[in-house]
Amino acid sequence: ISLIIASEDMVDPQHLNALINQKSTTAPSGEVTLLKYQGKYYVQDGNHRIAGAGGRGDKEINALVLDLDNI
Repeated sequence: ISLIIASEDMVDPQHLNALINQKSTTAPSGEVTLLKYQGKYYVQDGNHRIAGAGGRGDKEINALVLDLDNI
């Protein structure tokens, strides 16, 4: 999670608190989508889920990663 760069500056606090209080963010791949470019991971979709996982102290999150370096 620490390598992920958010694509939004703000998140909805109520939505974020609800996600933090969930046991985990093991959402099916696709609910969190990342773009990998030059070794960095940018959020395409799932900013709230990633912020919630980070707020819980999770180190990892399930995500669909689109590797743009290999296109």
